[in-house]
Amino acid sequence: DEWTQRAIATAVGVLLHAPGDDKCCLLIRTAHAGDDTSDAAALGAGVRDLELLRTCGLQRLRPVQREAVEAVLDPAAPHVVLTAPTAGGKTRPYLFACLRAAAEGGRAVVLFPMKAVLFEVAQAFAEMTRQCGGTEQTRVIDPRSRERPYGGDFDAGGASFRWGVCYGAEHDAGMHAVEQADFLAECNVLLYTPDKLGENASGSSSEQMVRRLGPRWVRDLTLLVITRRTCSAGYPALRCACL
Repeated sequence: DEWTQRAIATAVGVLLHAPGDDKCCLLIRTAHAGDDTSDAAALGAGVRDLELLRTCGLQRLRPVQREAVEAVLDPAAPHVVLTAPTAGGKTRPYLFACLRAAAEGGRAVVLFPMKAVLFEVAQAFAEMTRQCGGTEQTRVIDPRSRERPYGGDFDAGGASFRWGVCYGAEHDAGMHAVEQADFLAECNVLLYTPDKLGENASGSSSEQMVRRLGPRWVRDLTLLVITRRTCSAGYPALRCACL
């Protein structure tokens, strides 16, 4: 059908721009909320990974989530392309991938096509923070909206996590204040909008943001998640080969 054709076109486009000859695990599913679920314990994952899955709300896995988690756990498949309809279960597997990367000493960046989507996932991280008894950071980042979470600290699976959000918007003076602080440089999971990897609203180069994070942060980056086709389609310069 039309959705499947679009999914295949998106996946092929990502694969064509992927660097190196590493194996890529390509998952194309048409899973819906009604699909049967299975117990995460049946994956045979280690204690730490099972705890991280629980933290992400993945005690029970839909078929697409099980396949995605298996791909994340497979060291021979460093690149994973996951496509599914809206509400098909894509988000929590990449949250698990982020936590797993950070637990192993790396850092993760998740790119979102727009602020609204970023805030949805920030709320999921805020829920994980509260669930684990961590500390949530909130402020009125956008003066036109209510107070929102912009970061937090929590422990899970024997590891410590600090997450934060970063996006460009000329009206959001509060976001610029967050960028100026040391908080983001100490995060091991960052939620970004693509303009922060191109040019931000003030006209400053993204190199300024990279310098603020520091060379060690960039060296430790082990996971990049690009959400939704609009993310790469809206920014032609953003290609896996460049990243």
